[in-house]
Amino acid sequence: MLATLALPLLAALAPAAASPLARVAAADEPTLEMRLERLAEDLEARRELLHISGLSLAVVHQDRVIFARGFGLVDREAKRPAEATTLYPIGSVSKTFTALLVASLAEEGKLDWEKRPATWLDGFRFKDKTTDAKATLDDLLSHRTGLTRTDVAWLGGAATRDELVRLLAETDNQTAYRGAWQYNNAMFLVAGECAARVTGKSWDELVAERFFAPLGMTRTTSSAAVALADPALSKRYDWDAAGEKFVAVEWVGLDNMAAAGGICSDVVDMAQWVRFLLKRGAWGEGRLVADAQFDRLWKDDDDLKPSYGRGFFLHEDDGQEWRDAEGGKHKLIEHGGNVPGYAAAMSVLPDRDCGLVMLSNTSQTQLQAGIHPLVYDALFGKWKERRPLVEGAPLPKEAYEKLAGTFTGGIEGRPNNSLVVMNGRLVLVIPPGLGQWATTTYTLGWPDKDGRCWLREEPDSWIEIQKDDAGHALALTLTQGFAVRRMKAVAAKEQVTASDLSLDEFFAKRAEAAGADAAAAVRTLRLAGQLSFPQSGVTGSYTLLARGPDELRIDFDASPFGKSTLIVSGERGSFTAQFGSKPQLTPAEVAALRFANPLVQAGSWLDFADEVDLQGVTRATGLGAPLPELALAIAVKTPGEAPGSSEPSSGFYVSAKDFRLLAIEGGAAFPGLAFPLPIALLTDVRDVGGMKIAFRRELQTPDIGTVRLQFSEGEVDVELDDALFALPPPPAPGS
Repeated sequence: MLATLALPLLAALAPAAASPLARVAAADEPTLEMRLERLAEDLEARRELLHISGLSLAVVHQDRVIFARGFGLVDREAKRPAEATTLYPIGSVSKTFTALLVASLAEEGKLDWEKRPATWLDGFRFKDKTTDAKATLDDLLSHRTGLTRTDVAWLGGAATRDELVRLLAETDNQTAYRGAWQYNNAMFLVAGECAARVTGKSWDELVAERFFAPLGMTRTTSSAAVALADPALSKRYDWDAAGEKFVAVEWVGLDNMAAAGGICSDVVDMAQWVRFLLKRGAWGEGRLVADAQFDRLWKDDDDLKPSYGRGFFLHEDDGQEWRDAEGGKHKLIEHGGNVPGYAAAMSVLPDRDCGLVMLSNTSQTQLQAGIHPLVYDALFGKWKERRPLVEGAPLPKEAYEKLAGTFTGGIEGRPNNSLVVMNGRLVLVIPPGLGQWATTTYTLGWPDKDGRCWLREEPDSWIEIQKDDAGHALALTLTQGFAVRRMKAVAAKEQVTASDLSLDEFFAKRAEAAGADAAAAVRTLRLAGQLSFPQSGVTGSYTLLARGPDELRIDFDASPFGKSTLIVSGERGSFTAQFGSKPQLTPAEVAALRFANPLVQAGSWLDFADEVDLQGVTRATGLGAPLPELALAIAVKTPGEAPGSSEPSSGFYVSAKDFRLLAIEGGAAFPGLAFPLPIALLTDVRDVGGMKIAFRRELQTPDIGTVRLQFSEGEVDVELDDALFALPPPPAPGS
């Protein structure tokens, strides 16, 4: 479904001079109209394939809007189509506005890139003494303060801007000052508050006066209330792979973090912003940002990866630059944005005087990265006929299952990739790199006569698989135009060796070690302690209540920085939070969360799982986390998983020596939070009513830092009121 912006509106946005692309083409070359129509067709096909409900795209070339169109639905219930004038949150693309604001105030002498934020914010400080003494405004907007993402503190939406700024005095560094590039939203909040302090106006007033108004961005706002009142605002969705349907997502306002991600706009307005960026701060007869100040934003003056200026990612020779038809590299400058239920992408290609903005209403999509080559190839790439998907005969199941495994990222600094089996097909899963959120997946066609597995998501790209004599994959080569990535197999999977134990023998030993007999006699269980995020400055109370294996309640309270309640009762469940509430959990979510109940963990897992697989003995988890001792790897698949999934709902790692639980992977690792944490390492095992329960769970991640759950109390057979496990009524049939 396509909705095109009216031509008179396009004409009003653009000067009269035509783009060179629109001139009469040579006999064997396509016209601009042909290129844009093919772009629209390809984008619509990609949207459907990637399960994006609706999106809007605008393209600028030589100071003229040459394309502005909507695709799909922005309100599935009302069948409302996406349009160029549909309003969406732009997420972290907002950072580009804050960067330009700081640059304009620096030119006026009101801010100074080389001074500390405490220069303007009385009482401001970082917890780390070196960072506090040295970190400048320049460091804040370059993501090199030593602080990692502190999103845990603000995602709840209840904390004020002032509270979030003051919290940094209690927030641990993840690395040394300038020790690594680490994306941090709060640093842009601090920069925005510096701007507000020196002008006596709010950040919201400043960006509206200095940019929205002069650029004619009349539909753009930084107020969640204004956006919600606009009938053009898109609804928001996630794709539920298990149910194969779109599900509505709760609105998350970012007024408290607006300088980092709170702007809402449409692609018509954002096309003005792209034009302004391509003019490098000039507008009309003058400049809104001085040339020298603008240059600073697009300059990377450190050796940290990735290449980042101030508020902009800079891709010149990192595998994400744009490649022309001859393989020439062209600098691509971009920023994406993610808000629950929305995803945005904006980029400029300066040497082609071209740029784009895409806004969509489905969370974290790989099209955020894919839109740039899709558009620039369509406009400037070699014109060729579409290549139909060609593949050979299907491989036998035993052959393609041998190819699954973990592989290097293929680009310096990128995490490992995985080749997995889904729906009887091989799928390459590429996790997000630094500064990215969306996972990229490519579905491989069966090898053709040349050994090429063409990709369903990118019909002109392919993967070649190098195998050993036994049929296991040694390496993958991904070819996308002139970009070639070679990914070598990682030995982590081979560390799992066969176990002599049968599943029955394992459960017998595990039952004895965990206190299964005692657990069967326990009516109720209460565990209480604290959950802390030192690199976000957040600590809150955490209470787990269980009444038998079928009822579970978890409360986390770190107000004003986060508060949530998870309830599982029988076959139903709910999650209530300041961010990410789900009044009705899916059956698959309920089944997986049942394994967060210690009474279930201590009992027979087969009673609550579709499948339990004793995979073997290992010293590392499936995610590569080292284990303190040799462990038995157990994969648990629960009811309601996505069709064809080859991955278990949960992974459990049990000591091969004394059968205590060492680690948990999946939703049961840190249950009751609005954001999933992949794994927990378990220690501090204590006796509670005859059961052996780990009182400490810990995780280290690059983005969040340390996550630590420490129980201090545990008791059994306490009185628990029925109201504690009460759920909202189920939805009406067909709703």
